[in-house]
Amino acid sequence: MNKIFINKPGKATMVMVMVKTGSANETDELKGISHFVEHTCFKGNPKRNQKQISSAIDNIGGDLNAFTGEEITAYWAKVGNSYKDLALDVITDLATKPIFPGKECEKEREVIVQELKMYEDKPSSYAAELFSKTVYAPDSRLYLPIVGTRESLKNIGKKELEKYHKDCYYNPILIVVGDVEDKIEYSEGPTEASCEESLGKKTSTFVERENITQANIVMGNSVSIPVYTRLEQIFLLELLDSIYRDMSGRLFDVIREKNNLVYGVHFGYDMFSTGSIQWNVTMGLDVDKIGKARDLAVKELIRPATKKEIDTALAKAIGALEMNLDDVQNVALTTAFSLTRGYYGPDIFEYKKYLERMKDNVNEFMGLMNFSDNVIAGVIPKEKK
Repeated sequence: MNKIFINKPGKATMVMVMVKTGSANETDELKGISHFVEHTCFKGNPKRNQKQISSAIDNIGGDLNAFTGEEITAYWAKVGNSYKDLALDVITDLATKPIFPGKECEKEREVIVQELKMYEDKPSSYAAELFSKTVYAPDSRLYLPIVGTRESLKNIGKKELEKYHKDCYYNPILIVVGDVEDKIEYSEGPTEASCEESLGKKTSTFVERENITQANIVMGNSVSIPVYTRLEQIFLLELLDSIYRDMSGRLFDVIREKNNLVYGVHFGYDMFSTGSIQWNVTMGLDVDKIGKARDLAVKELIRPATKKEIDTALAKAIGALEMNLDDVQNVALTTAFSLTRGYYGPDIFEYKKYLERMKDNVNEFMGLMNFSDNVIAGVIPKEKK
């Protein structure tokens, strides 16, 4: 097993096992299988059953969970330092030695269907799903939701789960942050399946829904900016994020405070192994104000930053990263995601050096993000007749 141990003085240790596989590695017929495997890994292994897995961490006051993304699946426990060996035993067995009990697999499918319905019923979550279907083409593995579809979930059973785990969990990575000595024993192993990212026709998409009074929209796009390294892109995105986000950010100031169009507005981004950046702005507002809000957002996204704004963004980004990287969980997550994004996570501890170096490139990078080219996806109230 690959190992990345990072010493972080404090009272807690984070233990994580991750694999470089997720929804972007799946076929449409088995869409959701990465997420399905994640769920069923908690159902038992040769050493512990489902109850024993959860109680082993719960009973020592720790946190136990997992997540599935487009290119990553991870299992983790955050515990007090004195329980790190137990957490290590629980998490490694959970992720690498599941037995996939047949009856539990069938039962868990119904649980996942309920999770799917939960996302569909929440307008903001469903708008995010529509956004993926708007930005990416149907032949892209980023087109369908991570949780899968009702149709694809019917195709997944014990046999499919066992095969997927065997095929895709061959090169797990153990990340431990906290009361450990620094150590790296890591090799890429065989090349993992790449994230397929064919783009769609970029036509905005809206779905009407009854019994809601507000539109939930996501505007954004996918871009590639190869003139900067992936690590440089991370810090440039942090600086842009600092300019745009929070109550002192441009988007909040103009769209909410000056024009009263929204309660909240949020800027976000993600990075994929293809080298692309997916950016988005999310808002909840009245339908007839969508066009105005979009125009205002684009104006603020493309307006060159002043020296004062950049200096403020630098201080803001440093402060945010200092707080973020003070938590063993966030250090582990940063490391895990970095391994699928093309840079090595602990390098981000050099944030002051990188941010200072990249601040003079903010306006060039802002232009390369091509914010004017965007689409909107949203769930809007159904018109009353």
